[in-house]
Amino acid sequence: MKPTCLIQLSPRHVAIAVGSLKENSHIEIHNLNTERIVSCLKGHKDMIDSMYKMEEMPEAKGKYTQWFVSASRDRQLIMWKLCDGRVMRRSKEHIA
Repeated sequence: MKPTCLIQLSPRHVAIAVGSLKENSHIEIHNLNTERIVSCLKGHKDMIDSMYKMEEMPEAKGKYTQWFVSASRDRQLIMWKLCDGRVMRRSKEHIA
């Protein structure tokens, strides 16, 4: 497995997409202060090519949540909720 994409999420956290062609890939969220992996997001079936942290979006009760989108060569987009790593949305059709 090799790093394929990296983005800064906060002053303390970085997201690193890890994987290879034709293999399941995942995203590791690293804490830069402790040098530990704090979360592992799994859901793609091929190498991850890009990631994007979206601005905070309001939820039902006025709270704000950070969202994170990843795109892979499996032709799917996945929207993640950063606080718990849950998949919130997955593209229903493969993107071209």
